[in-house]
Amino acid sequence: MKHKIVMLYLFALFFNPPSEASVSLPEFTPNVVDSAELLNSSEVSEINRRIVELQNSVHLKAAVYILKSLEGESIDSLAERSFRTWKLGAKKEDNGLLLILAISERKSRIEVGYGLEGEITDLISRRALDEYLRPSFKKQAYREGILNTLNFIASRLKGGEQIVVKSKQPSLGDFIKTGFYFWLAFVIFLWGLMPTMQFIERRRKEKLKLAISQTLDFKMTTRLTQILETPILKKMPISLRLFLTLNPGIFIILLIDLFAKGSNALISIIGVSMAGVFFCIYLFLENSIRFLKSIEKFKAYLEELTLRNQELIKKGHMKMAEDGSLSYTEKYYEATRRSSISDSFESSSSSSDSSSSSSDGGSSGGGGSSSDW
Repeated sequence: MKHKIVMLYLFALFFNPPSEASVSLPEFTPNVVDSAELLNSSEVSEINRRIVELQNSVHLKAAVYILKSLEGESIDSLAERSFRTWKLGAKKEDNGLLLILAISERKSRIEVGYGLEGEITDLISRRALDEYLRPSFKKQAYREGILNTLNFIASRLKGGEQIVVKSKQPSLGDFIKTGFYFWLAFVIFLWGLMPTMQFIERRRKEKLKLAISQTLDFKMTTRLTQILETPILKKMPISLRLFLTLNPGIFIILLIDLFAKGSNALISIIGVSMAGVFFCIYLFLENSIRFLKSIEKFKAYLEELTLRNQELIKKGHMKMAEDGSLSYTEKYYEATRRSSISDSFESSSSSSDSSSSSSDGGSSGGGGSSSDW
């Protein structure tokens, strides 16, 4: 009985082998089937035009199939199945060629019709993939890799001509356009940030006044009114904003054009650096009005301010009027002037000392490092 079961199992296995996972083939769209959406429409059109040119010049009926994943199927099996299903090539000449690319598995294959096997050998197909497709795909130049692979294959056919396609390099206009976008971001930040932060300051003060009016243990004094009515963030003069718009603004465009040409990485670094500077300025302004966020933070700010003012009153640098308002005294301004004169004198003395000591005849120890890009 056991022998019969084993024989039946072997019989079933022989006539019904385990089916290999297979990709569902899409409808053929001459002459590029890009189900992975690897190429944009202009690249697909360019590859299609080249395939039509090769049909007319060397009678090569090529097609390109790009898919996301093989889904467990071997690329050899899928290439043969696609070629047969789509009936590539002329019936009499059998001159079809399929370049298949599996993106997830990073695999590629060239399948040719029987009519081309004498001219497009396995060795030539392997060379096309290794020398023309792989280098371009490693740098994500997909259009370049596909066109160069097809052109190399065509050059091995009778009457074929070798044509090498290079990656499209950004033009001067592209970099000027990029620089303009950076400049535009700078202008929007320059003209938009301060009014926005001033609006936030006014809104916070209005909410704070309302909160104080509803708090029994917090009375609105003349000093509080003075603090809440005095703008913290001052308006930047329009003349200065116009100057900054033109001066650094133009240099941003020149910086992109002169130093970042051909380098997307450097453009990214400049963009990230600008964003970092913008964010730091925003944090600085936000920190200036942070104490207006809540009544608790405002109380803490007032306590800190009171302690600071008491110290100034003790020194005679500040005085309080009958209505509770505070103002600096002449002694404060005199002390400020003396401090600035003293700092200036010390700065000039230290610069004089340093200039005399920097030329003592020291020599380099030969240390340091140099690097090539």
